[in-house]
Amino acid sequence: MDNSVFEKHAEYNGVKTHIRIPNEPLGVVFIAPGALVKTDTPLVQSIQKTCEEEGYATVVADLSKTPLNDDDLYNVHKFFTRDLSAVIDQAMTDNDFGTDAYDLIAHSMGGAAALTLASDNHDLSRLIVLDPTPVEDKIAGGIIADTHIITSAVRSFKTAGSNLHDRLPPEIFKTLHIIQTEKDRSSGHMFEGKLDELSKRIRETLHDDTPDFTPPESSPDLG
Repeated sequence: MDNSVFEKHAEYNGVKTHIRIPNEPLGVVFIAPGALVKTDTPLVQSIQKTCEEEGYATVVADLSKTPLNDDDLYNVHKFFTRDLSAVIDQAMTDNDFGTDAYDLIAHSMGGAAALTLASDNHDLSRLIVLDPTPVEDKIAGGIIADTHIITSAVRSFKTAGSNLHDRLPPEIFKTLHIIQTEKDRSSGHMFEGKLDELSKRIRETLHDDTPDFTPPESSPDLG
């Protein structure tokens, strides 16, 4: 078995990327970190390692320098969507991943950009969002890729994740997992101390080994 991995760093539309392609990949996963989250953080490194161990090529987009200087949250989303879209389009053109389809794992503001790109996108086969920031109803309602939501125990993100699942088209919503992180925003939002559990959930999703979601009989505890 050839376990070699082709690795390169490329820049697309001013966005730096880290690309790793194993021999005969099962597919390609784009990874979109949140605002100001560097690509060498344990969270991003863990996601990339998990995907690679499962046989996928990975493209990590460094969105840490995407502009945040706008009072309108949805305009900030547009900046992240613009940068992530450029990375996906150019990376798919410049590299041979053995497929025209791709998966997307995205965190926080990167999650909002991913949800935006997932609207009426036929090339995206699977979307995993981690603590995504909120998006408009028209965006959530237009998503056609299978979508999985993973949230931390941070109240604002857990609430946003639960609200998102209510607004997604039922035929594409697959799973909602709440990982019991610290409730502190700085550590919980980065899934500190829970990366092994997060990795397990991602592996299950990549294997399509997740049970169908069953809504709770009452509203989940959002405290």
